[in-house]
Amino acid sequence: MTFKHRLLTVPATKWIVRQVIAFDWYDGPRCGLCELSSPEAEFWFQCVEEKHNTEGLDLRLCTVARLPPGTMNYVLKSLTDLGPVSSPIWAPVWRFSNMDQERDAERMVSRIRNTAEDTDLLICASSFRAILRCWARSEATRKLSDLLNEVPFEE
Repeated sequence: MTFKHRLLTVPATKWIVRQVIAFDWYDGPRCGLCELSSPEAEFWFQCVEEKHNTEGLDLRLCTVARLPPGTMNYVLKSLTDLGPVSSPIWAPVWRFSNMDQERDAERMVSRIRNTAEDTDLLICASSFRAILRCWARSEATRKLSDLLNEVPFEE
């Protein structure tokens, strides 16, 4: 079963997020790694559109790029200098004990992003504690903002 098929055969509202590492954060994750425990998958996400919510968290529409199994564990081990992971949604503070470790971490993140396999999938999430929707871009012939208008804000 392909990565895309595995994700699309399970409704996004049933996906179980195991871990997120956010490398860009503005009122929530904007890009980083996500590992799902069900369906099993690891991917890089990147925000491409947002819908502001005056009452809570904004909705984010993100691209999905497939990562090989084990990427999340590798990154978590590589970032131990930043302290323990404090929650399933982790936005590490980028403070290393020395410049070499920071340089190595930046190279690692860049390498992972550059080797992630782009897909035609888009996901919608706000907090990333849950994924609210998933589309294949071939279905998304409308403007990205129109896709976000289909999704209600999280309660």
